[in-house]
This record gives sequence, C-alpha cells and structure tokens, in this order.
Amino acid sequence: MSRKLDRCYNLEDLRKQARKRLPSPMYHYMRGGADDEWSLNNNTAAFDRYELLPRYLVNVEKIDAGVTVLGQELEWPLFLSPTGMSRIFHHDGEIGAARAAHRSGTMYS
Repeated sequence: MSRKLDRCYNLEDLRKQARKRLPSPMYHYMRGGADDEWSLNNNTAAFDRYELLPRYLVNVEKIDAGVTVLGQELEWPLFLSPTGMSRIFHHDGEIGAARAAHRSGTMYS
C-alpha cells in the first residue's frame, strides 16, 4: 500500500486522494450519482445519522464480523454489486470486483 493511502483514515481522505490522482471524468463518475443525485444525497444523509460508539476495555483479540445473508455465510457484513463502467477504474472490471469479493469472504450480486 502506498504511504499516502496509509494516511487515509476515512472516506473523505480517500476522496481527496482520488481527486488528486484520477482524471476529472473518472473522478466525477465515481463521486457522482444518477440524474439529480436524489438517491445519493438521501443515502448519504441516512448513513450520516449513524454513530459509532466505541467500547472501551473490551477484549478484541478474537473478533467475528461474520453474518448470514440469504443463507450465505459472509466474513463481513457488506457485499459488492455491479456498478457499470467499472473497467474505467480497473482492466478486470466487474469480473475483478466479483473475484475480490470472493477473496475477501463476501458476496457479489
């Protein structure tokens, strides 16, 4: 991993790096949403309402983030979906994303 990515601690840090490194059309495609971005804005607002509450003095030696989704055991509670035009970011496109999901222990639908 590059040293600059090592200093990314949240999504905003990653966005700033993407803005610096990606050609403008690629960055705006990745950063934007469809049409008037209604869904993007509402989804962002919904996630902004969540709070992460740290638990202090808790043993974190063995953590299991696994879940079961539609009968499928996943190692972590997120999964990937096709986005369209993913080949502008990597030559393997959707196939690469599906392989990455499998390697990381989650699903691609």
